[in-house]
Amino acid sequence: MFMKTQLKKTAPTIMLTALAGLTINPVFADFRMEEIVITAQKRDSSVSDTPIAITAISADQMRELGIASQQDVANFTPSMQYQEAAGGSEENRIYLRGIGRETNSLGTEPGVGVYVNGFYSNEAGALTGSSDRIDRVEILRGPQGTLFGRNTTGGAINVVSKKPGQEIENVARVNVGSYSHEKWELTSSGPITDNVGYLVHYTQNDRDSFFDNVSGPDQIGISSDYTEVMFDIDFSDRINWNIRYATSSFEDESLELGLLKGYDYHNGVDALSRYGPQVMNAEAFSPLAIQPAENDPFDISSEYRGKVAADDTTDIQSTLTIDLDAFSIRIMNSDYDLDWYGEKDFDGTAGPVTRFEKIGQTEQNNQHEIQFVSNGEGDLDWIVGLFYFSIENVQPYTLSESSNPYLINNVQGPIVGTPAPRFNPEGIFYFQQGELDATSQAIYTQFDWRATDRLTLSAGLRYSEDEKEAYEEQDILFDSVLDFCDESLFSGLVAGGDPYADIPGCLREGYFVSEGDDEFEETWYAFNWRLNATYDITDDSMVYATVSTGSKPGGFRLGGLQNDPSTPENEAVIDNEELTAYELGYKGFLGEDFSFSSAIYYYDYSDIQVELDIIDPVSGLSQLKLTNASETEVYGFEIESSWNLTDKLSLLGNYSYMKSEYKDDFFAFDLKTDTERNVKGNELNRTPNDKFSLSSYYVQPFDSGDIVFTLSYSYISDQYTSIYNDSIEQIDSYEVVNTRLSWQPASGGYEISIYGRNLTDELSYANRYSVSGQRDGVRASGRPIDPETYGMEVAVFF
Repeated sequence: MFMKTQLKKTAPTIMLTALAGLTINPVFADFRMEEIVITAQKRDSSVSDTPIAITAISADQMRELGIASQQDVANFTPSMQYQEAAGGSEENRIYLRGIGRETNSLGTEPGVGVYVNGFYSNEAGALTGSSDRIDRVEILRGPQGTLFGRNTTGGAINVVSKKPGQEIENVARVNVGSYSHEKWELTSSGPITDNVGYLVHYTQNDRDSFFDNVSGPDQIGISSDYTEVMFDIDFSDRINWNIRYATSSFEDESLELGLLKGYDYHNGVDALSRYGPQVMNAEAFSPLAIQPAENDPFDISSEYRGKVAADDTTDIQSTLTIDLDAFSIRIMNSDYDLDWYGEKDFDGTAGPVTRFEKIGQTEQNNQHEIQFVSNGEGDLDWIVGLFYFSIENVQPYTLSESSNPYLINNVQGPIVGTPAPRFNPEGIFYFQQGELDATSQAIYTQFDWRATDRLTLSAGLRYSEDEKEAYEEQDILFDSVLDFCDESLFSGLVAGGDPYADIPGCLREGYFVSEGDDEFEETWYAFNWRLNATYDITDDSMVYATVSTGSKPGGFRLGGLQNDPSTPENEAVIDNEELTAYELGYKGFLGEDFSFSSAIYYYDYSDIQVELDIIDPVSGLSQLKLTNASETEVYGFEIESSWNLTDKLSLLGNYSYMKSEYKDDFFAFDLKTDTERNVKGNELNRTPNDKFSLSSYYVQPFDSGDIVFTLSYSYISDQYTSIYNDSIEQIDSYEVVNTRLSWQPASGGYEISIYGRNLTDELSYANRYSVSGQRDGVRASGRPIDPETYGMEVAVFF
């Protein structure tokens, strides 16, 4: 379906040829892939000893394998998918084994929980950061509803920061590359006294846009800065306090998705009442004959430089650990503040009709947790915890046509009721706002009993309550010419090139179609449990079997006014998602050089929260509605391996197969066909059947230092972005190849690297992809993944 570069077919050849070349010329050095220590079960353990399907990526691996974005993390991780509409974590959505989120609207929740040092976060941007301040990223697949709890139906991702070391370590790192990329990092870490350690980090990151604007100035690219300060204090041998303060800001480009199929010229009307807002169609007045993305996915036409930005986001984390004889007490507190906003050219072309989208989000949340963790002695390990999370969030959203004098001046309405002329200086034709106050409380426990020298039995339980209080409001306006005038007259407007010309004999003014507000207060309850049996076949291998449950709290899609007051039920409120998971796994070492893990799983998934198109009975507009779908199932298997092929060459490889299906009847209105359709038998969104990645790490030693060469390859098969599973809604399979070559001198004083990412310049719309309705020509829109880039990095250690 999508245009592919000619180099695409050569990606497997590049990878296999490089690996073959390395294997033919072995030179020996002492290199082993590291065994990463994780905290997936709230206590230290190795990946190979933890009976969970886990991908753990160390900071060094992220740097050397070219894992620099959330999309890279997803490509490297079995059964993981990611999408983002633009920079600045706009519409960031993570999927694990087909479970994620379908909307970022206020009042909804993700299906994969992101945690930073054990603290819950709403932002996927936490997955990536400097390798000098991040120790590792742990991706736990499968429901983690007992120990992690909040929104971990599909799994949990824990980002772990580095802690101060025993010696002073300073690192200055400079990265320059394609598209005027400049990244400056400075990190200092070490002891202040025998009992106090520190870590200070600063990053400044700037890059020009990948996109060329054929109608005006290019987009702003990305610009961000990040500062982190950490203190680690030992008050005694038994009491430790770790406190972390981070602040960041960014101003990144924000782009409407590129149209992949021409302009729409239907009489100058943008989306008649059944299909969207009734305002002038900007595309019909475009000075360009061809939509630029048709020829080049990185070309746009815009008169406005949109952006997404956040000012002075702050994150404070405090963890106090008290070690007693029988157990430890861990007291965790955090405070997070975010002020985020975005604005973009909504019509996707330059011309006399100028429409803008503006969205904002003001968020403040607090987390408090206390854990009691046994000391690991004896045959019984246990953990008990109390959890509290609160959040206040406001999210306004507007669409405006600032050049339309009829929307700006003397707006009438509402249509039904007393006319009330009002001033609308921004030319807003759609406005919604949601306000949310929510709290989540939970108590949880897990017991691990070593029944024999080789058999361990585990049981976990979590009870949680999620309470949400919400307010929403919505206004919809029309340009009255679209209702009161003959549509045949619009062709004259288009021919004359003036969308706001007077039409003799036709009343033209702005008016309100509908306006209203609503408020809700609901509480959702959940019991989640986990049963596990782990058997050590040998000292280096084990098998495990797990049955577990997970849930995602219900909520509302605030701003849509979806409750029908004429019915006894509240259509705006949705139920919990519920999941029961069955998993069998194996982890083991074959000698000292080969590690292997695998998992097979089956999910019974009910009340999945999906976003559907509906027709508003008052305005006749197409709007989005959040609802619970019918029963679904997901099953598959995963393989991860690490092989020290020689003393110089190591390989990392993983493969995942996934299959999903709506099992029962579920009817939804499809704007593409203008009919209601049954999606029974279709796949869930973002569930590619096959994923494969292979990475090589090669070291060539010299007396003066080492040359390190890494090469990684990822393949992701076809996936759908809509529950209707039509071919036009399919993202084709794609491949990504990254490489890095480094010189590491024996003195250890510096490191020089050159790198290339997406070497075959692969084109895919995995970042974001959607299809419009029938009246709009059933057109695809998308945002491609990053193109081919190159760069150099210099690090100085002192």
